[in-house]
Amino acid sequence: ITHEHELWNWCDAVSLGAFAVIGVQNGIRSGRNALICVICGLFTGTGGGVIRDLLCNRPVRILHSNSEIYASTVLCGASIYVLLAKLSTPLYVRIVTTITTVVTMRYFAWTRNITLPLFQSSHESIGLKSDGSESLKS
Repeated sequence: ITHEHELWNWCDAVSLGAFAVIGVQNGIRSGRNALICVICGLFTGTGGGVIRDLLCNRPVRILHSNSEIYASTVLCGASIYVLLAKLSTPLYVRIVTTITTVVTMRYFAWTRNITLPLFQSSHESIGLKSDGSESLKS
């Protein structure tokens, strides 16, 4: 990983956390229930990444199951924000905790290549290709 790539990862992680906070706050401000607020944070956080990838003509990260976790980090951060709001913690604690959670999870995701588990089709598990022919497995 180059230094430039590392810098982009850090900037992306911080903005992901910040936009998750903004989305959850908008959900809370509009009087929605906790689940809808978390979903607002998820969509707001990941929406920016989708737009970035499209504008940069790159594969959209959250649509590829082989890339490191992305939306999951926002989901955790947004859930923590909602939980802390229900516990009436100060605003700055909610913001800092949410962003720190997302940034930390993203850091471990890109440095340790943490991905979601991949589904293995029944054809792959018994050594068949998608067209039904046999593949050689060692």
